[in-house]
Amino acid sequence: MKDKIPLEISVGRTDLSGLGPEAADGRHSITRWYKNPNNSREEQAMVAAYEKKYNRPAADKAWMGWFGLKSLLDSIEMAKSAEPGAIDGSS
Repeated sequence: MKDKIPLEISVGRTDLSGLGPEAADGRHSITRWYKNPNNSREEQAMVAAYEKKYNRPAADKAWMGWFGLKSLLDSIEMAKSAEPGAIDGSS
């Protein structure tokens, strides 16, 4: 990526660690910060449980999976249905 992509991109830590320092040179941003004190209690609990089980912070991919499933389950609960039309509001 070095000298090949002339813009800042948002990547996860796992994306960068696979590249190595010679290719991952320059500025980058991350999708989230797991220690943000403004994160919800649910997210802080997920982070603590993950760290306890795996002895390291959750990778961004683990957080994305958790957040996606949580969003789906919250939508099902709000809609009182698991039907796609009820969840996305199209029906």
